[in-house]
Amino acid sequence: MRLAVLTTAVAVVLSAFAVGAGQKGTPARGDSRNPPAPAAATNSGRVSLTNHRAASDHLRRLFEAKGRAGLAELTEHEDPMISLHAQWELAKADPEKTEEFIRCFETDLGIAPPKWWQETLKGIYIFPGKHHYFPDVGSRKFENSELVRDIYEVVAGPDGNQHAWTEESLARRAGVSHTLRMKHRQSDEVVWDARVWAVHRMTLLGLHVHSQKVLVDDDRVFVFGAESHGAYAEVFQLKDGKPLFRFCTCYWFNFSERWNW
Repeated sequence: MRLAVLTTAVAVVLSAFAVGAGQKGTPARGDSRNPPAPAAATNSGRVSLTNHRAASDHLRRLFEAKGRAGLAELTEHEDPMISLHAQWELAKADPEKTEEFIRCFETDLGIAPPKWWQETLKGIYIFPGKHHYFPDVGSRKFENSELVRDIYEVVAGPDGNQHAWTEESLARRAGVSHTLRMKHRQSDEVVWDARVWAVHRMTLLGLHVHSQKVLVDDDRVFVFGAESHGAYAEVFQLKDGKPLFRFCTCYWFNFSERWNW
C-alpha cells in the first residue's frame, strides 16, 4: 500500500459571527441549541453521504428512538456510519473505551487513524446539554505539503487564499466544508472535485484552528481532521471522488449533547 500525506494546521484570530472555542471547563460563547429533530423514527436505512443535514437528522432520530440503552445494538448495524457513531457515543470521554473505538474504526475502515487524531479524541471535554470541545488541537503543528500520487495531486481547499474570506480559505482556518480535488500535476486539469463536510462549522469567533491529514491507499482517499468543536473522518473513492463514508463527533454541528436522550 502506498501512502501519501497532506497535512495542514493553521490558527488565526477571526472576528466574525458566533460560537467560540470555549475554555477548559467553560462553555463556548454564543452557543445556541439546535431545534428538536422531527418525530423519532426507527428506520434502519443507510445514512446520506450527499447531504450533511439529512445525515445528521437521520442519526439523531435513530439514536433518540433507540435511546442510550439501544446504542450497543446499533454498533452491529450494517451501515458503518451508524455503527461507528454508536460506538463513539458509548466511548466518548472514556479513554479506555475510546481506544476500543479506535480499534473498531481501524478494523471497519481498513486504515489506522493518525496518532494525533486518536489523541484528539481522547482529550475531549464534555459540556452537558451544550457541546463538546477538543482543547489540544491548537497545540499540534504539521508540515504543510501537497499529496502526490503518480501523475496526480490530491489537494484539500485547492482555491484557498489565506488573505481571502472565501469558503475554501476559511477551511484552512476552521472546520468548514471545503473542496477535495484531484488534478493532473502537469496540466492542472481537474479530474474530480469532492466535498469534504469537515464539521460543517458555519459561525466563527476568536482563535480557531483546523488540523487535517489526507491519506491515499490503493483506491481510496481518507481525510482526517479536527478543530475546537469537532473531529471528523471521511473516505472517498480515488477514481472519481465518490464519498464512501463520513464520521463526525459533533454530527456536523448538531451536537448529541443536546439531543433528547
